[in-house]
Amino acid sequence: MITRRLILDRSHLLAILGDPAFYVACPAFVWLRDTAVAACQQYAKTTACCGKAWNIVRPCVDGFVRNLRQLHEIDPTHVECVRAYLAAKKGYEPRPIVILYRSGDGRPVRFQF
Repeated sequence: MITRRLILDRSHLLAILGDPAFYVACPAFVWLRDTAVAACQQYAKTTACCGKAWNIVRPCVDGFVRNLRQLHEIDPTHVECVRAYLAAKKGYEPRPIVILYRSGDGRPVRFQF
């Protein structure tokens, strides 16, 4: 299988969090499923990309990124389900996966696994 770097920005993160299949593939994130899917559906109905509309999904994205980092720190194999999910979607094995995101507190986040 081909490998190449994959950069995830917030539009990618929303696509992941809004996909019910992600939670089947990655049970470690099932705690977020109902809230994230509902928030992503509500956000998709808005026309804005920033500001108040983004606040609909920001807590879910913040929680996902925070939990992903924590799981990776405990044991990097805990996040391999995310890589496998993305590999199935993209048709190649993403290595590394880089997340570029500005968290709710305004700090830029760059996380790679």
